[in-house]
Amino acid sequence: MTRKTLVLLTSTLLLVSTACGSSSSDVVGGGGGSNLVVASFVPDEPSPGADTVSFAQANASGNIVTLQVNVTDTNDVHTAAFDVVFDDSLVEYVGYTTGSFLEQGGNVPLYQVGQGPGRIVVGVNRVGSTGTNAVGSQVLLSLNFRATDVGQSQLSVVNASLRDGNFNDIPGVAWFGGSVIGN
Repeated sequence: MTRKTLVLLTSTLLLVSTACGSSSSDVVGGGGGSNLVVASFVPDEPSPGADTVSFAQANASGNIVTLQVNVTDTNDVHTAAFDVVFDDSLVEYVGYTTGSFLEQGGNVPLYQVGQGPGRIVVGVNRVGSTGTNAVGSQVLLSLNFRATDVGQSQLSVVNASLRDGNFNDIPGVAWFGGSVIGN
């Protein structure tokens, strides 16, 4: 492993591990707010074009909404890192499930999702230095949120970066979040 690779991987792991960890085994039910609240999601970009990362509702059940984080028509993707900021008086993060995009070719990526008040920090890295291409929209991972009260919480994507197989930022990538609505 080159020094550049080691520094990038260490930096990414430190970034995402600064908050308390959460994993794909998190329970997606109970606690936090009334079960009378029904969750839904409205994307900022319902029809994403090439070189985008966007959120889309995969499903909703009661006060839980599952959002796919999709990478669309982007080449040589190796690493994704981003934060999601939200109103924690209306919404809480409850877990994630792995996607299929970075797993292409039998790769087993490293997923790290940390959380703090009103923020999650996500990092996903392929093993090795080979990126993969998103043809159409491919699922990076899915995030589960619970609407805890009636209202609308914007999910803003900040500190976002896709990196290629040489660990360089992929230029021109647009990121889109959306809003979780509790009714």
